[in-house]
Amino acid sequence: MGELSKECLHARCDTKPINTYSQNQNKAENGIKENKRATRREHDKKKSPLCIWDYTNQYFAMIRSHTDLKLPQLMNKVPETIMTGQTLDILHLMVFDNWEVVKFMDRASFPNSHKAYGR
Repeated sequence: MGELSKECLHARCDTKPINTYSQNQNKAENGIKENKRATRREHDKKKSPLCIWDYTNQYFAMIRSHTDLKLPQLMNKVPETIMTGQTLDILHLMVFDNWEVVKFMDRASFPNSHKAYGR
């Protein structure tokens, strides 16, 4: 049993085999390709280390799932809204850019908290 199968079993999620070269598989592959392109462009632009590649990839996947993809089958809804039925707030994705330096309160040293810089 592979790692994905174990994760799906743990999450009580059914897996179903798909037909080779099906239309849905090709659409999924195109989405993954676009996500990887966006990740690569972001890393080239920000000069961020490769060790955060998976976080950047997850960031762009979240943006894609929280924004309109202009697909007719989505009926002008975002994928996450179709899955959960709730209107989503994307503010947490738009306030800070990926790998941006931010200033935050360090709560570990309370009550002598001070502002620190981080990513």
